[in-house]
Amino acid sequence: MIVAQHSFGIPCDIEPIVALANKRRIFLLEDCALTLGSKVGNTVVGNFGDAALFSTDHSKPLSTLTGGLIYTKNKELAKKLRSSQLHSPDLSLQRQEALWSRLLFEAANCVPERYARVDLISLFRLIKIKLFRAEGDFLSEDFGTHRPPSYPYPARLPSFLAAVGIIEVKRWPLVANERRENLTEILATLSEIKSANNLPAAYKNKNLTIIPLRVAWSELDGAAVRYKLSKFVHVSWTWFMSPIIATKVSLESLKYNWGDCPVSEKIGPGMINIPCVFDKSRRSQLVALIRRNLK
Repeated sequence: MIVAQHSFGIPCDIEPIVALANKRRIFLLEDCALTLGSKVGNTVVGNFGDAALFSTDHSKPLSTLTGGLIYTKNKELAKKLRSSQLHSPDLSLQRQEALWSRLLFEAANCVPERYARVDLISLFRLIKIKLFRAEGDFLSEDFGTHRPPSYPYPARLPSFLAAVGIIEVKRWPLVANERRENLTEILATLSEIKSANNLPAAYKNKNLTIIPLRVAWSELDGAAVRYKLSKFVHVSWTWFMSPIIATKVSLESLKYNWGDCPVSEKIGPGMINIPCVFDKSRRSQLVALIRRNLK
């Protein structure tokens, strides 16, 4: 299998990957977890491979707090996937109640002016879970190489989160337009300062239609730039600072050899990525912050 990931809303260079997969008869899975609705030419990402996965985790384009979807045009594969879903167990009632509590908490607090509070309360919740063996308020035990001990994996998406997903889908046209406007203004601002030199070439590619999840680039002193943005951006969530992320085990235990991905290893520590999930008033705050601190 080849897994081709479209990152931050930017389509990867998918066409030569398709050609390689077809030539070698290799199954091609598009990882659209971070990209929804973007296009290469007139084709929406997710339509190039044999199947495509879409995450609806709380940091992704559509949020149901956790979970995701699989898309394929292959009828036999779709049938097997449907069977797997129907036979997957439900999460426990206690775990679902914990997820509901987390959903309400994030809806009320995951905004720039409350990030410090989010970190503090999240730490308190983690201590409570460990001390009192309470149900975790997020599904975070499947970041390694073993099945999680306290919940089934895979599991069916709770119905109340599926209902949230339906609302998110209905909102998507407006959200997608807002994010494209955010991208346009952020890129225009960055073009006025030196950071524009470090932007991915994809942002200037006329063959791409990008609906951004985050605006991403790499700086020589990424830590300093992330610190300057930390008043507005939750920089502890900066993605792809190493070749493999979201794992609690060492990269070596996942058979990674240092030097395998030299570009990722070089630019990872300098990564900057700014979420595009904000309204017009917050966009103005961010643009002012960029102009003031990234000259």
